[in-house]
Amino acid sequence: MGILPGSQVEMIRRAPMGGGWYIKVDNKVIAMRTEEFDSIVLQA
Repeated sequence: MGILPGSQVEMIRRAPMGGGWYIKVDNKVIAMRTEEFDSIVLQA
């Protein structure tokens, strides 16, 4: 499972105690570690 260029990304919430992130990518919810989340580059 991955995130491809052109995907619609929405941040849902952050896990408690500095854990990972929950994001929605093209209508699928994914849990990610902070290191993975930081590597996502968004363009407007």
